[in-house]
Amino acid sequence: MVRTGMGAAREDVNVSCEGGSRAEIKGVAHIRWIPELSHNEAFRQYALLSIRSKLQKKISDPAAWSVKSREITEKEQEFHFAPVRSALDREERVIALNLPGCRGILSHFTQPGRIFADEISDRLKVIACIEKPNMTHSEEIAEGNFNNLFPELAIWMSAATDDAQIILWGPAEDIPTAIETVEERIRLAFEGVPNETRKAFEDGTTMFERVLPGRDRMYPDTDSQPIPVTTDMLERLGRHQPVDVSERFLQMKEWNLPEDTWHYLLSKNLVGLVERIGNDLGFDHREVGILIGHRFRSLEGRGRVAPGFSYERLYDLFAFLKKEKLLAPAARIMMPAVVAEASPDFKSILAGTGLHRATMNEIRDEAKELAARFPAVCYNGNLAGMEEWLMGQLHMKAIGTVRLSEVRKAVSEILEVRD
Repeated sequence: MVRTGMGAAREDVNVSCEGGSRAEIKGVAHIRWIPELSHNEAFRQYALLSIRSKLQKKISDPAAWSVKSREITEKEQEFHFAPVRSALDREERVIALNLPGCRGILSHFTQPGRIFADEISDRLKVIACIEKPNMTHSEEIAEGNFNNLFPELAIWMSAATDDAQIILWGPAEDIPTAIETVEERIRLAFEGVPNETRKAFEDGTTMFERVLPGRDRMYPDTDSQPIPVTTDMLERLGRHQPVDVSERFLQMKEWNLPEDTWHYLLSKNLVGLVERIGNDLGFDHREVGILIGHRFRSLEGRGRVAPGFSYERLYDLFAFLKKEKLLAPAARIMMPAVVAEASPDFKSILAGTGLHRATMNEIRDEAKELAARFPAVCYNGNLAGMEEWLMGQLHMKAIGTVRLSEVRKAVSEILEVRD
């Protein structure tokens, strides 16, 4: 059987055009996307070559070209455009950049619905790890832009008429990388089409993912913000390392669990649950392991478990028994109803089981009464089965509060006295 449909195959598509360079569109999820992606990527490369021609005409010495930056603070209220104000409220840094000779470059069309400024914004997301929206600029073509406010900014930046401006924002520690990223992308525009890996979208457009493999590949493989690994995080993870399987085998042997429970408890990762119930709540590990490895496994195998069931509910069941001062065998009686309901009411389930909280003295007294009645109810006059009959009558009264082994011992003593 062959899997078909979206994502069954993932293709890496390499595209280049005359005068351009290779761009790798990574992990295309559907074959029929390839023609449109290839067409749009080729068009993007021709657009970048056009941008290179414009820059070469405007800027005679690319090596001497550089951006000028100024920080916008609370004092520069005339530049507190809506996104700037929001960034300052988040206690982020806001930087204005002047791009000499770049007027008309930021708004140059590159892909459907995208312009060259998007190339910069994409790199700010991936390289500087500043989530979008991360910038605005003087040549925005989308609705709700702030282009009419940029002339004042241009004066503040001492910009020439042929310059363009960008305002970017982000966490203070990311701003130096962000400024370098903007300058780097403009310098790459002087060269034409950079070698890079791009991420594909269903609408036929792509975005920067990383540079192609090579000595310059120093950026993350994904466009997700990296998570700093702290000493506290390592220590916390170290305290919660999973126990080795070999140690779990030794534990089950020490608990004297039946071997026919081992595979189930290990495959369902329930040995730790048995350990927690025993350590936290004081129940015998062997008793808990048998109840889960036999009783619960049977219920689960027969489909008697509610949808979305969590094994933590078993812990809750034993915690309830501890609170009610009941013995572990009571879980055997309650378990079918507990695991069958999405939100079990332990008290009502306990009440419905018919369990009694009898003391040992009450059980002894009732055992004596039942023993006296047995000859009348024994239809064949054979008294050999009296002990089993008494246990059957008494176990529901004893199972939650008295060990059945102790009840059997008391019944045997009563019958010996009768003999």
